[in-house]
Amino acid sequence: MNTEVTQVTQLQQSNSSLNTTVLRRKEVRDKTGLSNTSLHERIHDKTMPPPFSLGGRSMGFFEHEISAVLMARAAGQDDEQVKVLVSLLLDKRKELANSFLQRLSA
Repeated sequence: MNTEVTQVTQLQQSNSSLNTTVLRRKEVRDKTGLSNTSLHERIHDKTMPPPFSLGGRSMGFFEHEISAVLMARAAGQDDEQVKVLVSLLLDKRKELANSFLQRLSA
């Protein structure tokens, strides 16, 4: 794996258990400068992490995941490298959620 992707991933992993700030779609658009269509396309092509359900029809994005993608782009990562990062971020999202739920049920 590319060194920059590894460094960004390690940084996000160390902070992600503490940072659960949720952004709504408009906030993600404002932070990234992407249009609604561009954001949707990047989610579809897996170069941006998808939102998750907040219940009902509400959706949200973790701020640290969006920041990780922006930092990877700032470091010059191409689409394939960003796809790897997004995949790692989603794996970490599931891992942290499962770990949290296990601690609650213990």
